[in-house]
Amino acid sequence: MVIAIIGVLIALLLPAVQAAREAARRMQCTNHLKQIGIAVHNFHDTTSGLPPSTIGGRWETIPAWSRVGFWSLIFPYDEQQNLYNYIQTRGFQNSYGSTWWTNDSISATAPMNNEIRNSFGSVSIYRCPSRRGSGPLITPFESIPTTDYYKVSSNGGPSYGPQGDYVFVMSFQINQAAIDEVSDANQGHWCYQDRPVDALTTQQGPFRMALLQRTLDYTSWSPRDSMSWWLDGSSNQLIVGEKHLPPSKLGKCEPDSTDSVYPTYGDCSFLTGGEVLTQAAGRYLRDSGNGTGNIYKTGNMDYGGRALAKPNDEDSDTVRSTLFGSAHPGVVNFLLGDGSVRSLQLTTPAPILAALATVNDGTTVAIPSH
Repeated sequence: MVIAIIGVLIALLLPAVQAAREAARRMQCTNHLKQIGIAVHNFHDTTSGLPPSTIGGRWETIPAWSRVGFWSLIFPYDEQQNLYNYIQTRGFQNSYGSTWWTNDSISATAPMNNEIRNSFGSVSIYRCPSRRGSGPLITPFESIPTTDYYKVSSNGGPSYGPQGDYVFVMSFQINQAAIDEVSDANQGHWCYQDRPVDALTTQQGPFRMALLQRTLDYTSWSPRDSMSWWLDGSSNQLIVGEKHLPPSKLGKCEPDSTDSVYPTYGDCSFLTGGEVLTQAAGRYLRDSGNGTGNIYKTGNMDYGGRALAKPNDEDSDTVRSTLFGSAHPGVVNFLLGDGSVRSLQLTTPAPILAALATVNDGTTVAIPSH
């Protein structure tokens, strides 16, 4: 009888203990986002500009999507100066894609090895404890298929490297009929290579591509925008959120049978902002396309669409790998431009999220309370 009573008490206490643990993990996740917000503001105070989404640039040497972006550029402001120094030594003009990650001797000045790999994967504020355990978050070198070491495809190939749980917010809308792609690429305006459009007018999220000189060395980049770019106000601007990862893709970057056309969906490297299809550095809360080319209309204010995923969402549709989501029950945490963090319910309408993601739509919406 006593044993039965103890068993009942344990059964009653266990959910409360689990709920308390998750509340603590969620608070830690919120604190990580606040630290990222401080890094963004410190970057802005130091450089008089916002962290670029990507260095990007022209195609002549390597694909523009393989260069470092937002998460690398704020390293000095979130206590990761050594990692930033490593990138500076290696050079902003170089690739930070699969070949760099899988080759120990690709650079004489900044070679890759397991110690460096683990350092890149050990940035604690880039992970959410509700989803991740301890230890470096990297694509283990030993687990990468030999055929993928130097894989390059029209979609960029798998993006092996350090993994994280947060992505910066993007907003995209075509509002121009004809674009001079060549001149735009020369000045670094072509922000995402699968979007042959001018990022100055179509990329309407909080972070855009760096300004580049008309050279190929990429050492003279500068921030494109200051916080004045956030015309709707920093307190009404979503800038970073938690990304959804289908449980089957956690810790994986390689393609599988359900998304072989899009091999870089999954738990890939956050280093290369703007890399085609990875969605590991930034994701869209508004993606209107031109009304015909984009079948998903993610978060679009005109077409509806879906923006937030449930923690265990395993839909075979590849769009499920491009949504925002979390390991928390019922909510997703977002960082706002003023440095505050809000937990938004999974039922938050996509048009509201799209409006909060777009810097200059003039749409006034209230951030849902939770």
